[in-house]
Amino acid sequence: MNVVVLCSGGMDSVVALHWARREHTVVVVASFDYGAKHNHQEIPFAAEHALSLGARHEVIRLDFVDRCSPPIY
Repeated sequence: MNVVVLCSGGMDSVVALHWARREHTVVVVASFDYGAKHNHQEIPFAAEHALSLGARHEVIRLDFVDRCSPPIY
């Protein structure tokens, strides 16, 4: 089965990516860039793992997150 895997580049999602590759054909690895402090480290790591599996890596920018006001409790 062809699958798209969401991968932040963190340890858990990279493990999930490799598990998915073992069970399926990974055609796209997608990462969300929502402005987190660690994105500049983890997104390239996700891209590196996608490349190692022969899958395309796509970054989906969620820059609206920075414009959201804090939640009201």
